[in-house]
Amino acid sequence: MSDTMLSVIPADPQWLPSQGAADRAVRALSALAPGHDGARATWHDRIMFVDCGSRFRQVECPLCGTVLDRAWLVDRLSEAGNTGRLAVAVPCCGGESSLNELVYRDPCGFARFDISVWNPGRSSLSDSELNTVSEALGHPVRQIMAHY
Repeated sequence: MSDTMLSVIPADPQWLPSQGAADRAVRALSALAPGHDGARATWHDRIMFVDCGSRFRQVECPLCGTVLDRAWLVDRLSEAGNTGRLAVAVPCCGGESSLNELVYRDPCGFARFDISVWNPGRSSLSDSELNTVSEALGHPVRQIMAHY
């Protein structure tokens, strides 16, 4: 049997909410995921890569649209894990970007805080639902649906 996890992360990877804001956002997300196996908020000591699990297909340069090599991405993710630095020079066009700004064909992102819901019993949140969670948290958010 496979599992899915819906994660909601702040748009700014460094941003951290108060406990009260996190609690409100967990309640809001739980109400939108009727079949969930538990929702929880997690604060991390450093920026973490929040990925889409087995749904990962490819990543593209946000500057020129070139599909980036997975080995290049893995090396940059390893460096970011060690340094916390997300800034990168993309190999295709030599431009400056951020690992968080790359175009992940199934959304992925970076965060020091996330709210995760195991087996939410639904697909991704609509823009309106995502806005509800964002308002509860007090910060713009992104969503990542992972499959394991």
